[in-house]
Amino acid sequence: MFLLTSKHVLTLPALVQVCVPSPEFLRLWLVEGKRLIRILRGNQLTLRKLKLAVGSEVCVQKLQCEENLGLKDILLRLQVGVAKDEVGVSEESAYFHTHEFVWEAGIDSSPRGLYHVVSTHCGISPENLLLAKHLPEQHSWITINYGIQSVSKQKKKKQNKSNSKGVNLQGAPYCLRDGDTIAVKNLLIDSNREFGTGKNEHTLKEQSSVLLEALSCLTGLTVEPHTDSTGLGIDIGELTVHNLVSSALLPLILSKEDVKEPQPEQPKELRVNLDTFYSPTFNYDFRALTDDSVCTRGGESYKRPCGWFRFALKVLGKYPDGDAWLGTGGWRSGSVSGEWPVSYHGTGREGQNQLTGMREPYDYGIFSTPDIKLTEQDGELHKEFTSKTGKSYRVIMQNRINPEHRVKKSDSLWLVRIPLEVYALTDEKKRKEEMKKILDRSIRPYGILLREV
Repeated sequence: MFLLTSKHVLTLPALVQVCVPSPEFLRLWLVEGKRLIRILRGNQLTLRKLKLAVGSEVCVQKLQCEENLGLKDILLRLQVGVAKDEVGVSEESAYFHTHEFVWEAGIDSSPRGLYHVVSTHCGISPENLLLAKHLPEQHSWITINYGIQSVSKQKKKKQNKSNSKGVNLQGAPYCLRDGDTIAVKNLLIDSNREFGTGKNEHTLKEQSSVLLEALSCLTGLTVEPHTDSTGLGIDIGELTVHNLVSSALLPLILSKEDVKEPQPEQPKELRVNLDTFYSPTFNYDFRALTDDSVCTRGGESYKRPCGWFRFALKVLGKYPDGDAWLGTGGWRSGSVSGEWPVSYHGTGREGQNQLTGMREPYDYGIFSTPDIKLTEQDGELHKEFTSKTGKSYRVIMQNRINPEHRVKKSDSLWLVRIPLEVYALTDEKKRKEEMKKILDRSIRPYGILLREV
């Protein structure tokens, strides 16, 4: 058993020259993907309790004063807004510099609890405050609402209990953790409830443009943002999170022959409403991540897509059986009840014959893999495209597979089988409908992964 404390860290060769009055003047951070993600606190804790694995990176920060964070304390960075009409303040920098703030989340981790401690710290009444968490990977903000409306005192008391106390800011979708930046707006001097800047908006537009190109690559059709298509004189279909799988994968199994052209009944162009399809709040940048830690999803080994950027799809609340298939939010090493395992797939319209070599007789269906590295090595499990920006990308879908409708051909190759009697139907319309039902109940995409090549 090995204990990790600031005192032990001082004995490391790289820190023998560091001079501090006491170990409490050091702050230990867990590093993931070159980002500081969690402070290691609590004396006399083992590496297992600190959830440190072999190869974990730790950063040592020298402090100006002693620090002894509690196990349930969260170190936040507050960024207080200023009036935009003040001298020297532009729209791009309408905040003071960030400063550290320790939030005792163990006392009250609800929005109401955070509002009250920030209110006391900043000297602004909770009713005149507006808080938001910065999402650096998404170049956006997620507003943390106080949850109180102007109602009677009796009703307000009930509302506080139900709306605020029931929300834990350490859980999804906020997932507050050490180092998060919280913007603080005083609504008395700035009534604008938006937190984004022009730079944020520009980056989001760029990301949306690349996502549309990736969807075009996956489906083999031109995908444009949703507009009124009435009177355009072209055949247009609607792309949603529910039909993405059938739009991208159904052409693979429509015929025993190679599928080189869209089927007659298929649209020539797809339109997508990004507001209902895309969830940038849950985007995640794995590009700088090198993580070999063992974890599971749906009872199967899960390898995080290190080196990729994930565009998150808006899937929460979209299925009649709830969200259990997706598991709980935030990082965890184990599975939870009811969730489906993760798989990857990127083959588009071409490739029906390319998968034949993997099949046994009568193995009709869609193959995918739980091994992200296999998709990079196997040209049939990813697609590539060149963006209008001139950059080339590799693209795959990150899915959840219904274990009840999955056949494990091997540990690294899974099949969603189309029964031969369905595949052999002569009524093309009924054949397509039956195949679509099978795919819809078996595969649910929740992310589009991109990697520059």
